[in-house]
Amino acid sequence: MGRPHSRCQGLAPSDRRAWGRAAAFVLIAGWILLSPAYVQILGRRSRFVRPWVMFRGSGVGLVDAEFYLRQPDGTLVPLDRFATLGYAGPSSAPDEVRRIRGEEGLRQATQSLAEALGTDADLRVRARLAGRRGWVPLADPSRPPERDSDRSGP
Repeated sequence: MGRPHSRCQGLAPSDRRAWGRAAAFVLIAGWILLSPAYVQILGRRSRFVRPWVMFRGSGVGLVDAEFYLRQPDGTLVPLDRFATLGYAGPSSAPDEVRRIRGEEGLRQATQSLAEALGTDADLRVRARLAGRRGWVPLADPSRPPERDSDRSGP
């Protein structure tokens, strides 16, 4: 009878390695492409296949803020905070100015803008904080932001 015929039996060792690499590539690529379907489409759980989550928690703590100047007639005019602070745009500003982190960062950004605008400016802020369950409102432009001089200390 003889030995069973193998496709790779008559190949040179370098050709067998090429076939082995190709087979390993196909298996790994198949796993990468099809394993998310096991969880996402079929709704099954396994300790070998983790659910696919994109950017989980990467933006938590960042503040999305819009600054306005309130005119005497009550209208709100958008304020470019980078130009007000003397930067050409976000790319020329340092990281601590470009990205506002947390309520303390929002307070510092608001204070810097208020100082740059002077005491006569009516600065308003609309801000929200990125949390694990969504956006949390921090400030409303219908109220002026609180300044350090407005706080009553102990």
